[in-house]
Amino acid sequence: MSEGHGGRRRLRVAAVLLAGLVGYYVLPVDTSDAAFVPRGIVCALAVAGLAWLFSRQIRAQARAVDDSGVRLESLFYLLALTVFVFALAYYFLAEARPGEFAGLATRTDALYFTVTTMVTVGFGDVYAQGQLARGLVTAHMVFDVVFVSAFVSILTARVRRAAERRRKDHRA
Repeated sequence: MSEGHGGRRRLRVAAVLLAGLVGYYVLPVDTSDAAFVPRGIVCALAVAGLAWLFSRQIRAQARAVDDSGVRLESLFYLLALTVFVFALAYYFLAEARPGEFAGLATRTDALYFTVTTMVTVGFGDVYAQGQLARGLVTAHMVFDVVFVSAFVSILTARVRRAAERRRKDHRA
């Protein structure tokens, strides 16, 4: 693959991530009592949709014999979408039900909390203290264990196969 393709791919990934970040910060969030249940349903459907998309991609990645058939790029997009969906869910819950989270007051706090939860760092400066928040965080952790760990396994296998191919090509 030429460097031009890799450069375009990196540019495309950066553009998608930037668009997602901008969308995350500008998307209006209605936290009125009337919107709580419908927004909760939308959040649950978004997580279910993510699970379905991850399942499809993971199956496609696992079936791919070589790297040309299925691109890892799609999994990176799903990972970014996962961050934005959970961050919005956390922000919505924190705004709609004050006291559910300690230390989560802004969208940046929600994004930060999402990333620290996904990478299992958990500094303790932002944490779930209400029952709904704890339920959402638990669902997020289970989602990460099931889907994100599968993504990492596929990524690791792909990198290992590519390294083995290069080693064989180099010997030949």
